[in-house]
Amino acid sequence: MQRSHSFTRTKSWFASIDPLDLQIAKISSGVVMLAGILVLIGWFLDLAVLKSVIPGSATMKANTALCFILAGISLNLQTRQQRMLTTRIAKGCAIAVSMIGLTTLSQYIFGWNLGIDEVLIRDLVAPIASDPGRMGINTAINFGLVGLGLWLANHQHLQPQRQRKYQIYLSNRIAIGQTLALVAGFIALQAAIGYIYNVRVFYQFSINTTAMAFETAVVFIVLCAGILALKSDLGWMRAITSDLIGGDVARRFIPIAILVPVVLGWLILRGYQANLYDANFAFSLMALLLVATLFGLIELNAGILNRVDYDRIRSSDRIRLSEERLQLALEGGNQGIWCLDIQTQLLTWDARCQALFGLSPDLQLTYAERLEIIHPDDRDRVSETMSIAIRECGEFVKEYRTIHPDDTICWVLSQGRGYYNAAGEPDRLLGTMMNITERKQAEADLEQRNQDLDAFVHIVAHDLKAPLRGISNLSQWIEDDLEGVLTIDTRPQMVLLRSRVRRMEATIDGLLNYARIGHVDTQIEPVFVTELLAETIDSIDPPPTFSIVIDPDLPVFHTKWLCLSQVFTNLISNGIKHHHRLDGSIYISATKRDDFYEFIVADDGPGIDPEQHEKIFEIFQAVNPQNRSDSTGIGLAIVKKIIEAEGGKIWLKSQLGEGTKFYFTLPILVNN
Repeated sequence: MQRSHSFTRTKSWFASIDPLDLQIAKISSGVVMLAGILVLIGWFLDLAVLKSVIPGSATMKANTALCFILAGISLNLQTRQQRMLTTRIAKGCAIAVSMIGLTTLSQYIFGWNLGIDEVLIRDLVAPIASDPGRMGINTAINFGLVGLGLWLANHQHLQPQRQRKYQIYLSNRIAIGQTLALVAGFIALQAAIGYIYNVRVFYQFSINTTAMAFETAVVFIVLCAGILALKSDLGWMRAITSDLIGGDVARRFIPIAILVPVVLGWLILRGYQANLYDANFAFSLMALLLVATLFGLIELNAGILNRVDYDRIRSSDRIRLSEERLQLALEGGNQGIWCLDIQTQLLTWDARCQALFGLSPDLQLTYAERLEIIHPDDRDRVSETMSIAIRECGEFVKEYRTIHPDDTICWVLSQGRGYYNAAGEPDRLLGTMMNITERKQAEADLEQRNQDLDAFVHIVAHDLKAPLRGISNLSQWIEDDLEGVLTIDTRPQMVLLRSRVRRMEATIDGLLNYARIGHVDTQIEPVFVTELLAETIDSIDPPPTFSIVIDPDLPVFHTKWLCLSQVFTNLISNGIKHHHRLDGSIYISATKRDDFYEFIVADDGPGIDPEQHEKIFEIFQAVNPQNRSDSTGIGLAIVKKIIEAEGGKIWLKSQLGEGTKFYFTLPILVNN
């Protein structure tokens, strides 16, 4: 398949298709076709071992095997270079698979018998209650889905792929096909798990329908994996196959998310069936092991996040180092100096300035000739800025790219101002120039790191919180289903389990908020602190008996509304959460100190041991972890990071039994 250049952007979020993924699709097609052929041989030669892997269980029907052969052919042809004939054959096979599945499904729905079930061979071993030779209803649904998915994946390049509308259409088409394959894969996985756990309804919906054979479920999983790998550079699969952090995390955790619950559940079920423990212990053990697994995933993700943040800090250090070098260059007179005579349009400059353009020091240029060696994309804006500086004799500061004679591109910072002559007419433009290529590269690296971090944050939010909600719901369902079976000791364990899940969700939210600090541009605006506190307290919804007193003389100053709201939300919430009485009180005030405001959030709670004053601002260090199971230990770390990012600082004064006073400062910003 010929790939347009617009689809091979390996350094963007769109991943180019990996040859390994294409190889997976080819292998999958071969396995599917081989399985279908072996089963057909088993039917024609009446070999039970080829018709059913598990003796005495459901068999893979002959028409099922035929559909697998057709699906394998369609998938295999799509892994090759697209030609008119192969495209039509692949599409025809996909349509045939879908039609067989949907026709069989219609027989179940309307009670028809269209005579298609035993076209190839008669089924003499089918149960009396079932229709001989007919594939299961779940098998029919799956063939309808994968046939349509293969048809959607099969497309011809009838329009130039450079057209953005066609790119969007193609990506959406592939995404729909991948979604259908994923649904079919989950249905097959459900049937396989049904055999592993001996849950009949998972692979046979009712006694009046045919069961999906175990080998059928396995072949479906292989087929769906091949369809997903076929166009992994398009649709939503591109996020999983991407070389960025999101793709790496997804590839790590998807196998864990599938295999760990299945294996753990099977082992625990075996122990229960061996009478090693009762049902309550089995369910509790399953839930606790899943919680432990998710804790491990959180720890692993925290490590990845820390590495990304470390790389971001290193990039920031590179920028700072570059700025220090620039300052040294200014102090040592290591900048290039240039002067433009407005009357003659002649440009004079020193050797260092000439070197920035890759020209010899003795070469003289006019203003128009100088513009020609500026990058074409920057030429107009540089010309416009310099024209304004000449006309108004104002400041001139511009960053732009220059093109050397050897086609090397160099970033320069040019700054200066215009001057009038004695007659009051524009006379000359005088300025300096320096090389800022390294700084630009560092900024580009930092921007890429921040984009990687944002992509990772979204993956964490989606892939870690969803299983937690599932565990919480599962524990509640277990408790409801075993209403009369759970012991007095087991009920608190289930409640404790759900509280631990909620705490882990809060930990994830805290980690994400902690990671986002400094990565989101927030507008500086005039903030009425009294109004901000009123909205904050209303959102916290403190107990009616709890008193929060606000000093009437709180300031109005320019700052970031969202950041200040987050700080007050965490401090007030902590004061309420860790208070030992329901009728406690919090007092909030502020004092102007030179060019910053000092805020105080004081409470009459139990106080904090002085030995803990520094420790509580560290991440995962709760104030009273032994008294609060819902404390994540991230809130104060978030507060500290926000305040320090805005140029302030935070500290506290407290003794045990004497309440706590949190002090923090924020600079008074000037609105530009």
